[in-house]
Amino acid sequence: MKTAAAIILLSLLGVAIWAQSPAPIIEKTLNAPPTSLGIDVHEIGTGSAQNENWKSDSGSRDRDYYRTKGLLVNLRNVSRRDTGDCTATIIWFGKKLVEGELTVAHYETQPLAVGAISNVELKFWCPIVAANETQYAALGQKYAAGSKLNGWLVIIARDGRNLAARGSSPSQEQLAREPDRLTKLIAECKSTGTATAGMPQWRKSEERKKWEGGDKYYERKRVP
Repeated sequence: MKTAAAIILLSLLGVAIWAQSPAPIIEKTLNAPPTSLGIDVHEIGTGSAQNENWKSDSGSRDRDYYRTKGLLVNLRNVSRRDTGDCTATIIWFGKKLVEGELTVAHYETQPLAVGAISNVELKFWCPIVAANETQYAALGQKYAAGSKLNGWLVIIARDGRNLAARGSSPSQEQLAREPDRLTKLIAECKSTGTATAGMPQWRKSEERKKWEGGDKYYERKRVP
């Protein structure tokens, strides 16, 4: 009897403790900021231009290329709590014309907060990305420098944890789950300028001035 009574008493104590303990846990959960956000990213345009520096009747030529791309980012918070202080990182990737290697053509991070049960819309245009091709028809040789745009990645994070990520392709999106590799690519970025809400004007861009000024960063290499 004593054993049975002890078991019943312990059971009742357990129920009483359980009945009291969930309240703080539930309250903490309900008051916690969201751990994820809905995200949609759409390309809203691609800008391109070219400038022919010189050409010959034999087919030789020297030509510069300028490219940009715009993104419209829509974030959705369905939680009854706001996100708190977050960051939005926008990365535009490039592909080197000669080596074919993936690079970061431009990136930037800005503060962000999404209110409870609300949407936030962001618009970004990549600064001008420049490239050059020089062809010597008589020699059968071609030289190139710079990169062409090769996709993008948007990451929304808070306290070092990703709340949302969207890339232009599965391979770009995978980089959001490879922070070491992404950090290395960003560290090698040599972009100039900042993203703008409207399409940048390539004729007035600092990137074009830098390119035409003969910066050593744009050293031409022979195309195999």
